[in-house]
Amino acid sequence: MARGEWIDPDAAKITVKEWGERWLTSASPSLKAKTCASYGSLLRTLIVPRFGKVEVGQVRPIMISEWVASLLRRGLSASRVRQAYRLMSQIMTAAVNNDMIKFSPCRGVRLPRMPETEPHILTGEEVERLIAAMRVPHDLLVQLLAYGGLRIGEAFALRRRHVEIQEGVLIVAESLAEIGGGMSSTPPSRISVGRSRFRGS
Repeated sequence: MARGEWIDPDAAKITVKEWGERWLTSASPSLKAKTCASYGSLLRTLIVPRFGKVEVGQVRPIMISEWVASLLRRGLSASRVRQAYRLMSQIMTAAVNNDMIKFSPCRGVRLPRMPETEPHILTGEEVERLIAAMRVPHDLLVQLLAYGGLRIGEAFALRRRHVEIQEGVLIVAESLAEIGGGMSSTPPSRISVGRSRFRGS
């Protein structure tokens, strides 16, 4: 206590479920809607079933390692497991920052490696064949993605006011994302103006 290192053990008696929900509520204003929904799903489906009733102060690194291993045995992808672990780590780091526990139990845990994949970049000829095979208006969508450099959510969010036909300019001002079975409009991670060539109208 004289060194300022003592932590009241009663502060860590809150359950992981209670603390995780409280942390997410406090963090949600600074998160994108899609990220917040993803965190909520990870907390509800992967973290709470294992740690929901466990007190924050009782979680140990070995328990985290066993949890990660169990998720892999269930057949979850490496990406999904790493997402769940990162969220748990953020929740526990917040507990450290709030003087509830001295150290986070999310340390020394071996995470699954992400599979190394080489993206297939379409050639100009392949893009043209793909456009020719698409029906209207999906052919225009492919053009937007291939020649305009838009992401799929940005393309879906385009409205007439974002298109300056005479100048050949598209204004990327918002993005659409699927959240909870519905579509939600969010600010894009970038706001830019791009010039692209398009056939037809």
